[in-house]
Amino acid sequence: MIDRNTFSSIIGGKRVLLLHHWDADGIASAAILMEEMKKQGVDEIKNEVPVLGEFEMRNDWIEKNAREAPDILITADISIPLDNLIALRDGLGVDIVMFDHHTRPIVEEDGIFFINYCSLRDEDWPSNTYVLNDYFGRKPDLLSALGLVGDKGRNIEKYTDVWPMFSKHLEITGFTIDDVSMIVDLLDSCYKSGRREELMKLPMLLMDKSDNELAETVMKNESLKSFSKDIENQIRKYFSRGLKKKDGYLLSEIDTEYHIISALTRRFSNANPDGEVMVVNSGLFHGKTQLYLRSKRKDLRPLIGLIQDQDQSAGGKVDVVGSVIDNSRFEPILNLISLELLK
Repeated sequence: MIDRNTFSSIIGGKRVLLLHHWDADGIASAAILMEEMKKQGVDEIKNEVPVLGEFEMRNDWIEKNAREAPDILITADISIPLDNLIALRDGLGVDIVMFDHHTRPIVEEDGIFFINYCSLRDEDWPSNTYVLNDYFGRKPDLLSALGLVGDKGRNIEKYTDVWPMFSKHLEITGFTIDDVSMIVDLLDSCYKSGRREELMKLPMLLMDKSDNELAETVMKNESLKSFSKDIENQIRKYFSRGLKKKDGYLLSEIDTEYHIISALTRRFSNANPDGEVMVVNSGLFHGKTQLYLRSKRKDLRPLIGLIQDQDQSAGGKVDVVGSVIDNSRFEPILNLISLELLK
């Protein structure tokens, strides 16, 4: 891992391409990094997210961007597979700095600087914004709280070594966790409704604002309010259908082009805290099925490696696993997951 001074020397005066996750934690992380890199005199910052629902950049994207490659690539809150990281490094001809908090093997490759406290310290860091706050020595603010609440929901209150200092700051500035949740939902509505271009404008919209300015900017955005209403209707529709009992978990099967699998799984998990909840979506990717699994009682990290060992894309944290699986491999992998959960 590189220290903050080394990071500053690497990025100073450079043209940076920032790849980040599409959810509230990824958006807020991008805004934080834009603020910090601006202080370091970065010449130009362009931000982008992968195709929504995917965790890597396709070869045609690499070839296109290699023609006008940035000087350096920064990733935030997105667990890009190692082979794709190497392809990005070699295809663009740039060094990569990774800020992340998802469980994965430590990356030890030339030209790839790995800043992931979960992997390096074997600890549960609840959001990427919290990693960035620690790394850059930032104080609690609404922007970083968006990542914490975005990734953990109200469960962030259980992180008694983290949340109290953020809660105290929010109380002083007049915000509650419910206010933060409302802003998170508005931000997340962009990716859930498939508005990728609108999503990529959000980090610039959020950066360099006071807590009150940030909240007002988001909560008065009519487009986000419209997206959010549409998404909530979709989630309620599928939630009302309930869950099926399977070996080792509870299951919801959906078929939609909306990116609601994470929010729907969280809602089912909150309603069923004593069991493992899985949602699978067959309507988003041709020839593949999206899978999301949550638990409030089990460490799910072994399942990430289990799925990856089957040559399928998977990522996550202690309490969540997300994956996109080839349809031909889906049933065998479900059986493996059941066996693991029944142990």
